[in-house]
Amino acid sequence: MPHTVAIFSGEGIVGRALVLLLRDDGYNVRLIEARLPRELTTLLGEVHLVILGPRLCAELREAILGSIKSTQELAGLPVLELTTTTMPDRERDKCVVGVPWPCRIVELEQRIDTELYKRTALQRTNS
Repeated sequence: MPHTVAIFSGEGIVGRALVLLLRDDGYNVRLIEARLPRELTTLLGEVHLVILGPRLCAELREAILGSIKSTQELAGLPVLELTTTTMPDRERDKCVVGVPWPCRIVELEQRIDTELYKRTALQRTNS
């Protein structure tokens, strides 16, 4: 069964391109518009990883991360953030892995697979 990835994109074209490229490589992908849906828990319930698109507004980014952290069902959900600038580690949330953007789709898929592997290994350890 393919992994499900949710993309929050601040740029429609980038989000749609990522959807097509990742679907081509076997991922289930959900593009979530650049606003915080009321039922984030429901939308992310079957998601294995979240991608925060480049140029996502700071308020939305914080709201998404706050919802993930504060919701028991979503705690531990891996988050990749596509960043166009270098963000010092002290400013990046510990649950977020930064990915320089733009990057090749192969590099993004490697990051996705690495984070999914880490999550699976952690779940096995905790059970």
